[in-house]
Amino acid sequence: ALEGAHIGLGIWSIPGYSLTLSIPENQRRYPGRTGAAGYPVCRCKDGLIRFAPLALRQWDSMRRMLGNPDVLESPEWYSGAYRGANADILIALLEEYTMVRTVAEVFDAAAKEGLPAAPVSTVRDFMNNPQTQARGFMVGVEHPLVGEALYPGAPYKLSETPCNIRRPAPCLGEHNEDIYCRELGLSKESLVALRRAGVI
Repeated sequence: ALEGAHIGLGIWSIPGYSLTLSIPENQRRYPGRTGAAGYPVCRCKDGLIRFAPLALRQWDSMRRMLGNPDVLESPEWYSGAYRGANADILIALLEEYTMVRTVAEVFDAAAKEGLPAAPVSTVRDFMNNPQTQARGFMVGVEHPLVGEALYPGAPYKLSETPCNIRRPAPCLGEHNEDIYCRELGLSKESLVALRRAGVI
């Protein structure tokens, strides 16, 4: 009888894995989107939280969470383009609310109103998160210079062909001889001369 393999794919692991492919450089809290005033990131007493008011009902949820301030009563705020053009006003109102509360308090308040929101985790937060640890996402690998180091593992679990990290990241110059001499045909003497000259 044919049997399939079990593939475990945890949504929590995907962002962690994708962050290993590129380092985020964008420091802006509002990137200029117009669809729903973007996804504002706001400061709290103990960290950052991001909101994602995608649907109009979630915009109403945000207004309720903020206590229905008069400045947001205008029907113009139902336009994504208007919210995008006035994002500074919106973020100022949000941070007036969030900066006197903890991330957990704001997250709970948003959830109560049906407003999508999520804490902005640091790398340490992600590594120490119970879900990250339960999935065994961070893998200990022996490194010749630093001893055991934690590496991000695969974001998926395959029952028949499990993925593992076979070796640590190479040290500087570790594979120079393999590449320059065996692959590119450079002599060992030339490689030594290039090292002495500080070229490689």
